[in-house]
Amino acid sequence: MNLIRDQETEDTLRSYVIPMFEVAGLNPDTLKLHLLADNNINAFAAKGSNIFINTGLIMNSPRVGMTLGVLAHETGHIAGGHLVRLYDNMQIAQRNSLISTVLGGVAAIATGRPDVGMAVMMGGSNAAMQGHLSYRRSEENAADELATKILSKMGYSVKGFVDVMYILQQQEKIAMSQDYYSYLRTHPLSEERISFLENTLRKESVLTDDAHKRAELSYQRIRAKLIAFLSSSPRLVLKAYPQSDMRTASRYARAIAHFRLNELSEALKIMDELLKDNPNDAYFHELKGQMLYENGKVNEALSPYKEAVRLAPDAALIRLSLASVQIESNDKKEVAEGIKNLEKILITEKDNPSVWRLLAVAAGKTEDTALTAYAMAEYTFSMGDYKGAAKHIEKAQKLIPKDSPKYIRLEDIKQEAERSLAKEPQF
Repeated sequence: MNLIRDQETEDTLRSYVIPMFEVAGLNPDTLKLHLLADNNINAFAAKGSNIFINTGLIMNSPRVGMTLGVLAHETGHIAGGHLVRLYDNMQIAQRNSLISTVLGGVAAIATGRPDVGMAVMMGGSNAAMQGHLSYRRSEENAADELATKILSKMGYSVKGFVDVMYILQQQEKIAMSQDYYSYLRTHPLSEERISFLENTLRKESVLTDDAHKRAELSYQRIRAKLIAFLSSSPRLVLKAYPQSDMRTASRYARAIAHFRLNELSEALKIMDELLKDNPNDAYFHELKGQMLYENGKVNEALSPYKEAVRLAPDAALIRLSLASVQIESNDKKEVAEGIKNLEKILITEKDNPSVWRLLAVAAGKTEDTALTAYAMAEYTFSMGDYKGAAKHIEKAQKLIPKDSPKYIRLEDIKQEAERSLAKEPQF
């Protein structure tokens, strides 16, 4: 999976899902959102309150209600406990399939006919698969029902969800033309789900309120941002968001398109206009800093990044970008501030390898060998390089005082690395 990170997109999506979790009786603190660079219209939930969202869902859904419907559906899976039962059901299906394979072997030996054994094996495997897929279909229907209740309690219409299902139905007709294949699908037929959602839509009476309007505005921004950054052609972005369109999202997209076309002056001109209208927008300051930094204007990038962090002090990804610029500036004071910023980030992003790698670079510039070794130990461990981690742990433990928090942490990851190495196949 190609995971991507963007502070604004993550914050915006969280602002949609957290209320859904609260309505569904889930703990919002457990929510983990992941953005996948994938053009397909999709999202899925995994154990541990993890929701994965394809960029294609947002880019191909022109209205916020469409994405809200899908997010409510995935929240429904988590609230319904479907994921835990799904893994249990998969294990049962695998076990039943294995039993049929063993019985098939016994039948082949007993009858002296391999074809009999194969028939038993295939019959058992198909029964296991059909039972599992039937279970999946019932859970998808249940998630749809929960989604409609979540949307209703939040004051949102299910119309957007219906619109997404129509798009998926068209894709389904193209991809699946035979009844046999449609039977094996892990999701219910789109027309069945649409029928249920349309019945719900006919009964609802939802008025568009200010909260919905704000959600639409924030959604149009992240959608324009993803299209502008991920589109294969920035020129097509400029056509899709013409200069005559003065909406904030459209200007945002044009600035990014000019940035990608190496037309920095035009990109900065648009960003300055946006900042004039929105001086307290941390994401606009962040993007201006990114434009300057990626064009080699390191010192000029410091000011907009610092302003972005001042406006959004809890935005770890923006603070990480500021730290990167501070460390690359080679100014001793800025590098020291960069290290402080990285240490703040690690409070919430302790498993982020990029933070540890950057901390090692910064510590090297300040000639702090103990911190360099410690950061490299954490970096290699977080990357799953347990052999490399063992070497850096050994070096760090010689430089760090015993009984210190860092030394105790090194002991913990040393034991974990040793356990992981013991499980790896030896060649």
